[in-house]
Amino acid sequence: ISETVQMLGKLMRNYLEVGSEPVRVASELDTVKSYLEIQKFRYGDRINYTIEIDEECRNCRILPLTIQPIVENAVIHGLEGKEDTGNIHINIHKENSIMHISIADDGLGMNESGLQRLLQSLNEMENDSGKRIGLRNVHQRIKLYYGLEYGLAISSKENFGARIDILLPAEEFRDA
Repeated sequence: ISETVQMLGKLMRNYLEVGSEPVRVASELDTVKSYLEIQKFRYGDRINYTIEIDEECRNCRILPLTIQPIVENAVIHGLEGKEDTGNIHINIHKENSIMHISIADDGLGMNESGLQRLLQSLNEMENDSGKRIGLRNVHQRIKLYYGLEYGLAISSKENFGARIDILLPAEEFRDA
């Protein structure tokens, strides 16, 4: 319980300190790990996760709260309703000048019509239902900050999980 309370405190500090300026990918992953450890405490062995990251990506720039809302979405919509153990896999690597971030789960997934509605909602400015605001927010923030060629790509199959790929320019922090 003590470790979980510490993780929760760290997560809350990260949320309160978040600004609009990019952070290091390593810092964003600290937030993600804190969130996932809290969920592991909540769900026990029903949730597992792995994170693979190329070393050259750790110092790359990323808008804060880019990965964590997608991981949260995977837990809530993908794994929470699953009866057996669910897995989340995060992979971050660089190809040429593009950073590829993949968040995949083996949860409930979506049927084709649900996936099409989700993809359509990413570019809508308003959504009456209040659903999918996290994914839309991340997608639109990326496009506004980095350009129209960047953002989210989503694939899913019902009962086989979902995968969200984030494409960003692989720009490293330059230490002064």
